Amino acid sequence: MKRTLYWKKIAVLGILAIALPMGLASCDDSVRTSALTIDTAEKASVTAMFYADIDKTQLGMEYAPDNTPVVVSVNYSDLNPAAGSGSWRDTLHIQNGAIEVEVPVSSAGSTVSFFPDEFIMEQIQPHGSNAETVTKIYRVPGSVSTLANVRPGQNRFHEVTYTDQNVSSHSEVVDIRFQGMVLLEEHYQDPDSLVHIPSGTEVTLFTNEWAESISVGSNGTFETSVPANESIQIEFEAQKTIQSDEDTIETFNYKFTAVAGPFQSSTPVLQAVNFGGGSLWE
Repeated sequence: MKRTLYWKKIAVLGILAIALPMGLASCDDSVRTSALTIDTAEKASVTAMFYADIDKTQLGMEYAPDNTPVVVSVNYSDLNPAAGSGSWRDTLHIQNGAIEVEVPVSSAGSTVSFFPDEFIMEQIQPHGSNAETVTKIYRVPGSVSTLANVRPGQNRFHEVTYTDQNVSSHSEVVDIRFQGMVLLEEHYQDPDSLVHIPSGTEVTLFTNEWAESISVGSNGTFETSVPANESIQIEFEAQKTIQSDEDTIETFNYKFTAVAGPFQSSTPVLQAVNFGGGSLWE
């Protein structure tokens, strides 16, 4: 019985010894003939320039800041159509507005993708603005810029432009002086005439996200800082005299409204606002 088990073990070990080299040979052959082999020997040189509107007192755009990281990528499928997912990539840093990189490409033409990091910077505002600088977030639309049909041996150039937007906590304001005119009398015979808003009248200025109330000074003038590039609603209440005939004179409370702006920059010039005849408000 023991002798029989012994010979069975010998037979199994012999089968395994034969099968193992065959399995290894099959696996090794599969690797050698894999369609996933990526050839990165063929290369092209690419210079990319990066621009951003950092100084609005100057014409044109400025270079993006030095040391801003940029990821450069080429899909493996551009180098071998059977490769599927994955990509060759490298990270470079902008210097003097540019990066230079050698990228693997195929003779069929490859697409080089650039993924520049966002950055935050103080943007110099135009002359006459209420603020000298405004904090901006700079980013490339869609976070990527591409250069297509790059082939081996080429020297290609590419330009990337950042866009900018205010940080969410920032609201730019401008200083504006207003002079309000209004109809405070209606006479059944004489034509109505505009007069200055009475001194001391409280006017309210507002937008969807901002509001302020101030008192009118002499000659219907009032001034304040308002949100830039937004239309401003202005309203107030005042007494209005109505004479319907020779013997009937009545006084009513009226509400007057008008829209001013939008205003791009501060100005010392009075902005005339006509409030018209208003509407009954009592």
